[in-house]
Amino acid sequence: SFVIDADLMLDLGEALRQYALISSPSKPLCRPDCAGLCPTCGANLNQGPCSCQSSSDERWRALAALKRENQKGS
Repeated sequence: SFVIDADLMLDLGEALRQYALISSPSKPLCRPDCAGLCPTCGANLNQGPCSCQSSSDERWRALAALKRENQKGS
């Protein structure tokens, strides 16, 4: 909610703060085609795949299998 003070001024500070947070990218990258960094070891994925064992969440296993099947069919 917005606050109107005694001088009848509307405080938009919180609304502007929220807008700024929503407008900023959730995953900032150096360029649009950037592969980013490995979330586990921090290796630059633009230079090639990392050698760490990325631990995937077991809950996503079924979705990953569907993705692999879809890629085979394409």
